[in-house]
Amino acid sequence: MRDDWKLLEHAHRSKLSTTKAARKSILDEHGVRYSVLNELPGWLPMRRSPIDFMHNFYTLVKRFLFDIVTTGHLLDSTGWDLFQDSINSVIWPSGIGRLPKNLADDHGLPKADQWRRLSSIYPFILWLCWRDHRDEIKASAPPVPASAKPQPTFKRDLRTIYKLVLYLSVSERILASKAISINDIDRGQAYLQLYCQGLESLGVHQTINSHLAMHYSLVFRQYGPAYATWLFGFERFNGVLEDVNLNGHGGGEMEYSLARDWVEKHRLYELAISLPKGASDKEHKLVQQAIDQKGLDRGTLRTQIAQFTSGDSILPPRLTSKTKLTSLRGLQHPQVYQLLVGFLQHKFPDLNVVDDMTAELGTTVLFASRSAKVLPFIVKDGIRFGSATATQTNADQFAGVLMHDTRVPCKIIYHFEIHLPDQVFYCSAVQKMVSDDRIPVMPWDHFATDLGVNIVYENIFGPLEIIASSQLSCAVAIIPITTDVLAEEKSLWVVQSFDRVSPKKDLFLFRNSFTSRLGLKLMTTGCAVIQTKMVTLQAR
Repeated sequence: MRDDWKLLEHAHRSKLSTTKAARKSILDEHGVRYSVLNELPGWLPMRRSPIDFMHNFYTLVKRFLFDIVTTGHLLDSTGWDLFQDSINSVIWPSGIGRLPKNLADDHGLPKADQWRRLSSIYPFILWLCWRDHRDEIKASAPPVPASAKPQPTFKRDLRTIYKLVLYLSVSERILASKAISINDIDRGQAYLQLYCQGLESLGVHQTINSHLAMHYSLVFRQYGPAYATWLFGFERFNGVLEDVNLNGHGGGEMEYSLARDWVEKHRLYELAISLPKGASDKEHKLVQQAIDQKGLDRGTLRTQIAQFTSGDSILPPRLTSKTKLTSLRGLQHPQVYQLLVGFLQHKFPDLNVVDDMTAELGTTVLFASRSAKVLPFIVKDGIRFGSATATQTNADQFAGVLMHDTRVPCKIIYHFEIHLPDQVFYCSAVQKMVSDDRIPVMPWDHFATDLGVNIVYENIFGPLEIIASSQLSCAVAIIPITTDVLAEEKSLWVVQSFDRVSPKKDLFLFRNSFTSRLGLKLMTTGCAVIQTKMVTLQAR
């Protein structure tokens, strides 16, 4: 590590240098320029300069696609088409960004957030591209075209490279969490170190980013999780300022326009999230009208407002007070009414809930026609959860549901607003996705918990059941895959959690046969290395 006081000394020499050549000499020899930050009391350029996880790590993700997959010709034309089609088939939650539809032709992605999305699904997409008829990674890569310039110089071992893909994706899932323990920091760092060491053994050229990534552990210990220091927010602000119409005026007018627009948008943002609970519908409409006129009522602002205003609560759609009460017996699933009665009896035993056919003195009647509203979606913890029976869109109809301290992938059929004496209660009707021992072991199974994934049968669900809407835990992505190993039901879904709060919460319900057959997979050697590494880190 550099010495702060030496850096300050050379930075001061750079400031006093009178020629460009002298300043360049100091930069080349000591790697430092003068900065006005050096005038701040207590500023130490090394200790106060954390590595930006966003630019550094997602550059590694980008370099994997360009320097290994593309330069190494690990996908031929058919493979690139499959790569593109597989990504385009993913069902994403509506609250996150999408990936371009033409990745087979243009491998570049303009945003770090898109590289983040790609890194999360790397293991499943590349498995589809590199597998053989037994669903195992092929031993050899496609032949390199004779006209390829330059020819790849590293070892093109698909099985080893796929193992490194898993290390890269797992380390991203762990290190890019909002809350992270010291043990998780060391574990994520260890996986990332194995990734870089694996590239070294293959002969892949690496950049300074690989070296800087080996210091994440120190940065996280000093500054906290990646969310505390990464530059996603700053990049977003850059995009906001780029959208300001400046008309090319000089003489300070552009700077004034930027500052005025910046302050105006922030005041509007503060107003949107700070209206009191008793604000009238007219006030809400006026604020919403101003947001619409400024073009701010899109993705990021809407999601952030929902996050700030919801907290741990559940927000129904706007103007729910005007939504008509629902006839529960007239729904597409008529058994829902009795399921709701049974659920409320268990949830609120003191209310003695009964149906409208057995009303008695001292009971609370759940009327089939005037006690509930069906909602197309709800917002919980800033996350939008849709439903399969919504009339306008079927987005966000899949979710991870917390059941007995385990996340279970489910399909959401209905959301209900139940009107009980002196309170309003929200519950949802869901169907669990189906998984069993016949689904074959996959090469990522050992890392399934860290990757937040489970494998289920496509469009096969369990019976309808009622849960409290507070049990809705996270949005999920659905990655369709097929397998030739199964005699029947060849279409499967890889269900991936998109909760980034903590790596400890990504605990899905796995197949019973998972642990008994796990040792047969190709990841055994790498896992043994990780276990040895973890013992060393914990001992330190």
